[in-house]
Amino acid sequence: MSDRLASTLSFFGRLTDDLRREPAGHGEYRVTLQAPPTEALYKQDGHFVFADLAPSATDYQFALADGLYQGRRFQKNLPTAAPVELTYDGEDELFAFVNTVNVAARQVTFDPIPFLPIVRAGATVLVEGGISTTLAEDLAGVDVTTAVLTNVTGVGATKLMRIVRSHCLRGKAGPYYPFPAGTTVLLLRVVEDTADQAPIAGALAHLTQVNGVASSSATVGGAALRFVNLGAQRPILGPDADLDASTEARGNAVFYFPGQFALTSLRITVSAPGFVPATTVFPVTAGQTTSATVKLAAV
Repeated sequence: MSDRLASTLSFFGRLTDDLRREPAGHGEYRVTLQAPPTEALYKQDGHFVFADLAPSATDYQFALADGLYQGRRFQKNLPTAAPVELTYDGEDELFAFVNTVNVAARQVTFDPIPFLPIVRAGATVLVEGGISTTLAEDLAGVDVTTAVLTNVTGVGATKLMRIVRSHCLRGKAGPYYPFPAGTTVLLLRVVEDTADQAPIAGALAHLTQVNGVASSSATVGGAALRFVNLGAQRPILGPDADLDASTEARGNAVFYFPGQFALTSLRITVSAPGFVPATTVFPVTAGQTTSATVKLAAV
Protein backbone atom coordinates (compact mmCIF):
# COMPACT_ATOMS: atom_id res chain seq x y z
CA MET A 1 0.00 0.00 0.00
CA SER A 2 1.56 3.31 -1.07
CA ASP A 3 1.26 6.64 0.69
CA ARG A 4 -0.64 9.42 -1.06
CA LEU A 5 -0.11 13.15 -0.58
CA ALA A 6 -3.08 15.45 -1.12
CA SER A 7 -3.19 19.24 -1.29
CA THR A 8 -6.17 21.47 -0.69
CA LEU A 9 -6.69 24.39 -3.05
CA SER A 10 -6.82 27.71 -1.16
CA PHE A 11 -6.55 30.54 -3.72
CA PHE A 12 -6.61 30.55 -7.51
CA GLY A 13 -6.41 33.20 -10.19
CA ARG A 14 -5.47 33.92 -13.77
CA LEU A 15 -3.61 36.84 -15.32
CA THR A 16 -4.63 38.34 -18.64
CA ASP A 17 -2.45 40.62 -20.76
CA ASP A 18 -3.93 44.13 -20.72
CA LEU A 19 -3.22 44.78 -24.40
CA ARG A 20 -3.61 41.34 -25.97
CA ARG A 21 -6.50 40.38 -23.68
CA GLU A 22 -5.22 36.81 -23.70
CA PRO A 23 -4.08 34.79 -20.67
CA ALA A 24 -0.46 35.50 -19.78
CA GLY A 25 1.79 32.49 -20.23
CA HIS A 26 3.86 30.75 -17.57
CA GLY A 27 7.24 32.46 -17.44
CA GLU A 28 5.79 35.87 -18.28
CA TYR A 29 4.94 36.63 -14.65
CA ARG A 30 5.40 35.51 -11.04
CA VAL A 31 2.94 35.72 -8.14
CA THR A 32 4.10 35.30 -4.55
CA LEU A 33 2.50 35.14 -1.13
CA GLN A 34 4.09 37.29 1.57
CA ALA A 35 3.40 35.02 4.57
CA PRO A 36 4.08 32.18 4.60
CA PRO A 37 6.62 33.07 1.85
CA THR A 38 5.41 31.02 -1.12
CA GLU A 39 5.43 31.24 -4.90
CA ALA A 40 2.33 30.18 -6.78
CA LEU A 41 2.05 26.92 -8.67
CA TYR A 42 1.35 27.57 -12.35
CA LYS A 43 -1.07 25.52 -14.44
CA GLN A 44 -0.90 24.86 -18.18
CA ASP A 45 -4.27 26.57 -18.69
CA GLY A 46 -2.81 29.85 -17.36
CA HIS A 47 -4.10 29.65 -13.80
CA PHE A 48 -1.90 30.12 -10.75
CA VAL A 49 -2.78 28.55 -7.42
CA PHE A 50 -1.87 28.51 -3.73
CA ALA A 51 -2.65 25.46 -1.61
CA ASP A 52 -2.85 24.27 1.99
CA LEU A 53 -3.39 27.66 3.64
CA ALA A 54 -5.29 28.04 6.89
CA PRO A 55 -8.64 29.87 6.82
CA SER A 56 -8.17 33.44 8.04
CA ALA A 57 -10.32 36.53 8.38
CA THR A 58 -7.13 38.57 8.04
CA ASP A 59 -6.14 39.20 4.44
CA TYR A 60 -3.38 37.19 2.85
CA GLN A 61 -0.96 39.52 1.01
CA PHE A 62 0.05 38.72 -2.59
CA ALA A 63 2.45 40.36 -5.04
CA LEU A 64 2.83 40.27 -8.80
CA ALA A 65 6.56 40.64 -9.46
CA ASP A 66 7.97 43.26 -11.84
CA GLY A 67 8.82 41.88 -15.26
CA LEU A 68 6.90 41.99 -18.49
CA TYR A 69 4.04 43.43 -16.44
CA GLN A 70 3.96 46.15 -13.82
CA GLY A 71 4.39 44.95 -10.26
CA ARG A 72 1.39 45.19 -7.99
CA ARG A 73 0.19 44.06 -4.58
CA PHE A 74 -3.25 42.72 -3.72
CA GLN A 75 -4.94 40.89 -0.87
CA LYS A 76 -7.79 38.52 -0.06
CA ASN A 77 -9.01 36.67 2.99
CA LEU A 78 -9.85 32.96 3.24
CA PRO A 79 -13.05 32.71 5.31
CA THR A 80 -13.31 28.89 5.19
CA ALA A 81 -11.50 25.92 3.71
CA ALA A 82 -13.32 26.55 0.40
CA PRO A 83 -11.05 27.93 -2.35
CA VAL A 84 -11.25 31.67 -3.14
CA GLU A 85 -10.70 33.23 -6.55
CA LEU A 86 -8.32 36.20 -6.72
CA THR A 87 -10.51 38.54 -8.71
CA TYR A 88 -11.54 42.20 -8.34
CA ASP A 89 -13.81 44.76 -9.99
CA GLY A 90 -12.42 46.75 -12.92
CA GLU A 91 -9.85 44.18 -14.09
CA ASP A 92 -10.40 42.31 -17.38
CA GLU A 93 -13.17 44.62 -18.54
CA LEU A 94 -14.19 46.89 -21.39
CA PHE A 95 -15.14 50.47 -20.50
CA ALA A 96 -17.17 52.72 -22.79
CA PHE A 97 -19.57 55.66 -22.76
CA VAL A 98 -23.00 54.92 -24.24
CA ASN A 99 -23.69 57.17 -27.24
CA THR A 100 -27.14 55.98 -28.32
CA VAL A 101 -29.71 53.36 -27.29
CA ASN A 102 -32.00 51.51 -29.73
CA VAL A 103 -34.69 50.11 -27.44
CA ALA A 104 -36.38 47.93 -30.08
CA ALA A 105 -33.10 46.27 -31.09
CA ARG A 106 -31.73 46.32 -27.49
CA GLN A 107 -28.60 47.85 -29.00
CA VAL A 108 -26.21 50.45 -27.63
CA THR A 109 -23.52 52.33 -29.52
CA PHE A 110 -20.23 53.78 -28.33
CA ASP A 111 -17.08 55.35 -29.79
CA PRO A 112 -15.10 52.98 -32.06
CA ILE A 113 -12.76 50.50 -30.41
CA PRO A 114 -9.97 49.84 -32.96
CA PHE A 115 -9.53 46.18 -32.00
CA LEU A 116 -11.56 44.14 -29.53
CA PRO A 117 -10.79 40.49 -28.69
CA ILE A 118 -13.95 38.48 -28.23
CA VAL A 119 -16.27 39.05 -25.28
CA ARG A 120 -18.76 36.20 -25.07
CA ALA A 121 -22.53 36.49 -24.94
CA GLY A 122 -23.69 36.29 -21.35
CA ALA A 123 -20.94 38.57 -20.06
CA THR A 124 -22.10 40.90 -17.31
CA VAL A 125 -22.77 44.50 -18.36
CA LEU A 126 -22.96 47.21 -15.68
CA VAL A 127 -24.13 50.74 -16.48
CA GLU A 128 -23.90 53.91 -14.43
CA GLY A 129 -27.05 54.37 -12.41
CA GLY A 130 -27.25 50.87 -10.95
CA ILE A 131 -28.16 49.05 -14.17
CA SER A 132 -27.10 45.40 -14.55
CA THR A 133 -27.66 43.32 -17.68
CA THR A 134 -25.72 40.96 -19.98
CA LEU A 135 -24.46 40.76 -23.54
CA ALA A 136 -27.00 39.09 -25.83
CA GLU A 137 -24.44 38.45 -28.58
CA ASP A 138 -20.68 37.95 -28.79
CA LEU A 139 -18.76 41.20 -29.08
CA ALA A 140 -15.51 41.36 -31.07
CA GLY A 141 -13.79 42.74 -34.15
CA VAL A 142 -12.21 45.85 -35.63
CA ASP A 143 -13.67 49.32 -35.05
CA VAL A 144 -16.44 47.91 -32.86
CA THR A 145 -19.17 50.48 -32.12
CA THR A 146 -22.25 48.47 -31.09
CA ALA A 147 -23.33 45.88 -28.55
CA VAL A 148 -26.63 44.02 -28.20
CA LEU A 149 -27.82 43.61 -24.61
CA THR A 150 -30.47 41.33 -23.12
CA ASN A 151 -32.16 44.36 -21.57
CA VAL A 152 -31.65 48.11 -22.10
CA THR A 153 -34.17 49.34 -19.51
CA GLY A 154 -32.67 52.34 -17.74
CA VAL A 155 -29.63 52.48 -20.06
CA GLY A 156 -29.16 56.02 -21.35
CA ALA A 157 -26.84 58.04 -23.56
CA THR A 158 -23.71 59.53 -21.89
CA LYS A 159 -23.73 56.78 -19.23
CA LEU A 160 -20.50 54.94 -18.47
CA MET A 161 -20.59 51.18 -19.05
CA ARG A 162 -18.51 48.21 -17.84
CA ILE A 163 -18.50 44.98 -19.86
CA VAL A 164 -16.87 42.20 -17.84
CA ARG A 165 -14.80 39.95 -20.13
CA SER A 166 -13.64 37.57 -17.39
CA HIS A 167 -12.67 37.32 -13.73
CA CYS A 168 -8.95 37.43 -14.62
CA LEU A 169 -6.52 39.84 -13.03
CA ARG A 170 -5.23 42.38 -15.54
CA GLY A 171 -1.50 42.45 -16.19
CA LYS A 172 -0.63 46.08 -17.00
CA ALA A 173 2.27 46.38 -19.41
CA GLY A 174 5.60 47.23 -17.80
CA PRO A 175 8.48 49.40 -19.09
CA TYR A 176 9.96 46.50 -21.10
CA TYR A 177 6.73 45.39 -22.76
CA PRO A 178 6.81 45.24 -26.60
CA PHE A 179 4.06 47.81 -27.14
CA PRO A 180 2.19 47.47 -30.44
CA ALA A 181 2.63 50.22 -33.01
CA GLY A 182 0.24 53.11 -32.53
CA THR A 183 0.20 53.02 -28.73
CA THR A 184 0.80 56.30 -26.90
CA VAL A 185 3.58 55.55 -24.40
CA LEU A 186 5.38 57.67 -21.81
CA LEU A 187 8.49 55.97 -20.42
CA LEU A 188 9.81 57.59 -17.26
CA ARG A 189 13.16 57.04 -15.60
CA VAL A 190 13.32 58.35 -12.03
CA VAL A 191 16.77 59.07 -10.61
CA GLU A 192 18.42 60.92 -7.75
CA ASP A 193 19.33 64.54 -8.49
CA THR A 194 23.03 63.88 -7.96
CA ALA A 195 26.09 63.54 -10.17
CA ASP A 196 25.74 59.77 -10.54
CA GLN A 197 21.91 59.89 -11.00
CA ALA A 198 21.28 56.62 -9.20
CA PRO A 199 17.90 55.07 -10.11
CA ILE A 200 15.12 55.24 -7.52
CA ALA A 201 13.14 52.05 -7.13
CA GLY A 202 9.62 52.16 -5.71
CA ALA A 203 8.93 55.77 -6.68
CA LEU A 204 5.26 56.52 -7.33
CA ALA A 205 4.26 58.38 -10.50
CA HIS A 206 0.71 59.75 -10.30
CA LEU A 207 -1.16 61.10 -13.32
CA THR A 208 -2.98 64.32 -12.39
CA GLN A 209 -3.93 65.88 -15.75
CA VAL A 210 -4.31 64.93 -19.42
CA ASN A 211 -3.99 67.78 -21.94
CA GLY A 212 -4.26 70.14 -18.97
CA VAL A 213 -7.55 68.63 -17.78
CA ALA A 214 -7.99 66.85 -14.44
CA SER A 215 -9.80 63.53 -14.46
CA SER A 216 -13.41 63.07 -13.36
CA SER A 217 -14.90 60.01 -11.68
CA ALA A 218 -18.07 57.96 -12.03
CA THR A 219 -19.15 54.91 -10.06
CA VAL A 220 -20.38 51.94 -12.09
CA GLY A 221 -21.48 48.78 -10.33
CA GLY A 222 -19.57 49.75 -7.21
CA ALA A 223 -16.31 50.49 -9.05
CA ALA A 224 -15.06 54.07 -9.44
CA LEU A 225 -13.73 54.78 -12.93
CA ARG A 226 -11.66 57.78 -14.01
CA PHE A 227 -12.11 59.59 -17.33
CA VAL A 228 -11.11 62.89 -18.94
CA ASN A 229 -13.38 65.26 -20.88
CA LEU A 230 -11.39 66.40 -23.93
CA GLY A 231 -14.24 67.85 -25.96
CA ALA A 232 -15.01 65.38 -28.73
CA GLN A 233 -13.20 62.58 -26.88
CA ARG A 234 -13.53 61.21 -23.36
CA PRO A 235 -10.66 58.81 -22.70
CA ILE A 236 -11.51 56.38 -19.91
CA LEU A 237 -8.42 55.94 -17.75
CA GLY A 238 -9.82 53.10 -15.64
CA PRO A 239 -9.91 52.55 -11.86
CA ASP A 240 -8.01 54.90 -9.54
CA ALA A 241 -5.03 52.53 -9.52
CA ASP A 242 -4.56 53.13 -13.27
CA LEU A 243 -3.51 56.71 -12.53
CA ASP A 244 -0.44 55.33 -10.77
CA ALA A 245 2.76 53.65 -11.94
CA SER A 246 5.67 52.56 -9.75
CA THR A 247 9.31 52.39 -10.73
CA GLU A 248 11.04 49.02 -10.80
CA ALA A 249 14.62 48.28 -9.69
CA ARG A 250 16.16 50.34 -12.51
CA GLY A 251 13.96 53.35 -11.78
CA ASN A 252 11.66 52.86 -14.80
CA ALA A 253 7.89 53.35 -14.94
CA VAL A 254 5.44 53.58 -17.83
CA PHE A 255 2.06 55.03 -18.78
CA TYR A 256 0.30 54.00 -21.97
CA PHE A 257 -2.96 54.81 -23.79
CA PRO A 258 -4.81 53.81 -26.97
CA GLY A 259 -3.41 55.77 -29.88
CA GLN A 260 -6.80 56.99 -31.12
CA PHE A 261 -6.99 59.54 -28.31
CA ALA A 262 -5.57 62.97 -29.21
CA LEU A 263 -3.22 63.25 -26.25
CA THR A 264 -0.74 66.12 -26.20
CA SER A 265 0.48 66.28 -22.58
CA LEU A 266 0.49 64.38 -19.30
CA ARG A 267 0.95 66.09 -15.93
CA ILE A 268 2.56 63.70 -13.47
CA THR A 269 3.69 63.99 -9.87
CA VAL A 270 6.56 61.70 -8.85
CA SER A 271 7.27 60.99 -5.20
CA ALA A 272 9.47 58.65 -3.17
CA PRO A 273 10.32 58.33 0.55
CA GLY A 274 13.24 60.61 1.44
CA PHE A 275 12.88 62.81 -1.66
CA VAL A 276 11.10 66.04 -2.57
CA PRO A 277 8.13 65.32 -4.90
CA ALA A 278 8.36 66.73 -8.42
CA THR A 279 5.48 67.63 -10.75
CA THR A 280 6.14 67.86 -14.47
CA VAL A 281 4.09 68.32 -17.63
CA PHE A 282 5.38 65.94 -20.30
CA PRO A 283 4.54 66.66 -23.96
CA VAL A 284 3.46 63.47 -25.76
CA THR A 285 2.47 62.58 -29.30
CA ALA A 286 -0.52 60.35 -29.93
CA GLY A 287 0.52 56.93 -31.18
CA GLN A 288 4.20 57.40 -30.36
CA THR A 289 6.62 56.70 -27.51
CA THR A 290 8.13 59.51 -25.42
CA SER A 291 11.01 58.94 -22.99
CA ALA A 292 11.85 61.31 -20.15
CA THR A 293 13.91 61.46 -16.96
CA VAL A 294 12.72 62.81 -13.61
CA LYS A 295 15.32 63.90 -11.04
CA LEU A 296 14.31 63.91 -7.39
CA ALA A 297 16.25 65.88 -4.79
CA ALA A 298 16.81 64.35 -1.36
CA VAL A 299 14.88 65.91 1.51
